[in-house]
Amino acid sequence: MSNNVSKKITHINFILILLIVMLHSSCLRFLENPNIFVVYVYKMINVLCDVSVPFFFLMSAYLFYRNYNLSKVNDKYKSRLKSLVIPYFLWSIIFFVYYSVIAMLPGIERVFNVEFNLNIKNIFNNILMANCAEGMWFVRDLILYTIFSPIIYILMSKSKKLNYIILLLVFIFNLFFDFGYSNPIFWLPIYLLGVHIGIYEKRVDNEVELFKFSKMKLILSILSFYLFVQVTYFFNETSKIYYIYRMISPILLYLVLDLLKIYKIKEYKIEKSSFFIYCIHLPIIKIVRKILFLLFGYNQYISLFIYVSTIIITFFIIFIIIHLLKKHFKKLYELLTGSR
Repeated sequence: MSNNVSKKITHINFILILLIVMLHSSCLRFLENPNIFVVYVYKMINVLCDVSVPFFFLMSAYLFYRNYNLSKVNDKYKSRLKSLVIPYFLWSIIFFVYYSVIAMLPGIERVFNVEFNLNIKNIFNNILMANCAEGMWFVRDLILYTIFSPIIYILMSKSKKLNYIILLLVFIFNLFFDFGYSNPIFWLPIYLLGVHIGIYEKRVDNEVELFKFSKMKLILSILSFYLFVQVTYFFNETSKIYYIYRMISPILLYLVLDLLKIYKIKEYKIEKSSFFIYCIHLPIIKIVRKILFLLFGYNQYISLFIYVSTIIITFFIIFIIIHLLKKHFKKLYELLTGSR
């Protein structure tokens, strides 16, 4: 993989984690009877940010299968043990302890209105089901995909035409059956697309500009993505249209980012911490947002200020944590991030 392609992927990962933080910082559900304008702003942002998770699945599959073959299965397993399995269990244990301690603090449930349903008797089950660390279901699903990677590779490496048929069948299958947002089958179409790209589209490894640039192409791609978001806005998150959006929107966003030539943007160190930000952002968002609501009230227009402030303060706190961990607990940081 060329340096510019690697830089491009780093930028994309950071953009996606920014979108995830924006998604989870939404204040809409805390407002009573918000007006049409406020609802529109929040829902449009949510739909836009919902491109992030499927894009992450697409990128993860591509990076995993770009140099995969059956002789490397053991090496891949060892690699993912370090980059996925160990961080998954560490984060799960950390947040199990965190929530258990928080739950014992006097008045915490009244102030933060948080319910803690983790049962210590079922701690192992809670960890396996990603109940302890919010958002870790994504990592759990990647682990499951890794376990079945030899089967996936055998099916997807036979021919391009067969891949298209498999992708279409799995996509249609998901349109008729609701497996749930955190179920690996739900994300299988976009993941398999990433597998296909990793196996067959080798030029992605070296060509930073997959699409020949023109201002008209850029304008049309941005407009198409916006219109797709606008149409999806009118549908429920569990609808078939929304599912189609989740499976197709990463392709449109990639087109936009490719035409914007983001590989030319300077790479910052903090962008390498996208995985850590993903793992830790949710608990911090909840505390920051709640404190801001307590300080400024639940006014729907003030909530927009709280929304933006939550994103900024959350990143600021995470940057401090990263700096402290790297400086004083470097080994722990490497374990939590899988040495990313």
